[in-house]
Amino acid sequence: MPRGAGFAAAIGVQDRAAPLVDAPGLHAADVAEAGLRTRIAALIARRNRTGEWLAEQMARVRQDLQLTQVAQRRVAQVAPAYGQGETTKRPQLCAVG
Repeated sequence: MPRGAGFAAAIGVQDRAAPLVDAPGLHAADVAEAGLRTRIAALIARRNRTGEWLAEQMARVRQDLQLTQVAQRRVAQVAPAYGQGETTKRPQLCAVG
């Protein structure tokens, strides 16, 4: 699985789980037990941090992909000048003698 595919799946799960996390958060002020309010606030804060982290990771993966694509285009432009175009296949090891 490509590195970025896991992040996309994680964001999808987080999006689908959002109503389950948001519903208690909407009513946290009405909860009488302070400990439960604290746990709800911690859950929402953790989900927000996770969402930010996932967004950062996705941006990093996209940037890596863009750099890889730029490098591939550069190699495709320069390789024919060195006789190693896409159609030329040379053996990895060649014994002479």
